[in-house]
Parts: sequence; C-alpha cells; structure tokens
Amino acid sequence: IETFMKAQIKKTNNRWKGIVPKNEDPEFPLRNYLICSKCGRNLTASNSKGRNRTYGYYHCRKSCKSRIGKDAVHKYFETLLESITIKEEFHDLIHEILEKTIIKYEGDSKKEIARLKSQVRRTSEQLSRLDLQLREERIPLERYNRMATDIEKDLDTYKNTIQELSGKSTPKKESLDKTVWLLSNLSKVYNNSDYKGKRRLLATLFPEKIILEKEKCRTTNVNEVV
Repeated sequence: IETFMKAQIKKTNNRWKGIVPKNEDPEFPLRNYLICSKCGRNLTASNSKGRNRTYGYYHCRKSCKSRIGKDAVHKYFETLLESITIKEEFHDLIHEILEKTIIKYEGDSKKEIARLKSQVRRTSEQLSRLDLQLREERIPLERYNRMATDIEKDLDTYKNTIQELSGKSTPKKESLDKTVWLLSNLSKVYNNSDYKGKRRLLATLFPEKIILEKEKCRTTNVNEVV
C-alpha cells in the first residue's frame, strides 16, 4: 500500500501542465466532420498565432499539408447549405405537396389495414377447414402439417404488417410546418445554434462526412428526405 501511494503521488506531480485540447470548440464546429480531398483523412482544426492576431485553420495531420483558413471553410459550408435549402418561391408548393402526400398516406394505410384484416379472416377460415379435414381423416397428417405451416406463416405475416401499419404515426401539420421552415432556413438555424446544435444538424443533413476541397465543400450523400 505504501509503495502504491508513493507511485500515485509521483504520477500526479509529473502530469503534463499544458493546455488540454477541448473536444467541443465552438470556433471549429466542422472539426473531424470534414474529409481531406487529398488523403481522405478527417481534418482537425487549431489556432495559429500571427504577429498581431490569431488565425484559425482546418488542417490535415501527419505528412499531408492541406490547410485552409477557418473563415473560408465556414463560407464554403454555408454555400453548401444554401444549395440544399428550399427556395422561397417553392415554399408553398412543397408544403402543399407534402400535405397531399400525408393525406394520401393516411388513406392508403387505412385501405391496406382493411385489406389485410379481410385476408386474416379468410386465412383463419382456411386453417379451420384444414383442421376439420384432419379430424374427419380426409387428409393425411403429413400433408396437413405442411399446409398448416404455410397458412400459419401467411397469417403471422398479415398480423405483423397490420401491427406495423397501425403503429406508424402520421406527421402532424405542426411538425410539417416546422420541417419546411427548417429546410427553408438552414443557414439561419445553423448559425444561431450552439456547438451541439450545429453538430446535430450536420449529422441529420449529411449522413456521410463532407469533403473539403480548395474552394468548396461537397458531399457524396445528403439525407434522403432532403
């Protein structure tokens, strides 16, 4: 115990006294979300002290020397956001299309549930008739087992689909309004969000990371809904 305590004291006294890098740095919301176009690695970010001020950069690690100023990168990213933002002249049209889609989805779901319930009744009756044939020895057991297994499998499929469709909630008008507003004001929402909010928006819009090139940000895949 005495040796262990001495070791702990020595370990504490020898700790590095420098500044520990912060995981969440509001200055660099795109850190580790950008990919270097030259080597394919994640870009980190840091500040560099100049003669009169500090300059922020997104840069690569190790041997790759890619480095682009923070302000330029953020401008490129805003251009990318603008490219997927709903333009004002299409706002009402898209809202109308989405509303019609929801109404159609609700109607189609109800029709499909009704059809499946009817199918469940017919399949259950089919299984009952098969049971009767077995009791009256009009069908061999081996054939009964094979047919009953197939029928029960279909029955389970119909019931599971009904449960799945019944459990799906249809988007409400309020949610629709918020979503259309969000997709019409991506830059505003992004710029007014805190660090965590920006990262959440990034993850939602861009399921794959963003490639940083010399004068632009680009992505290979945008959220399918967008």
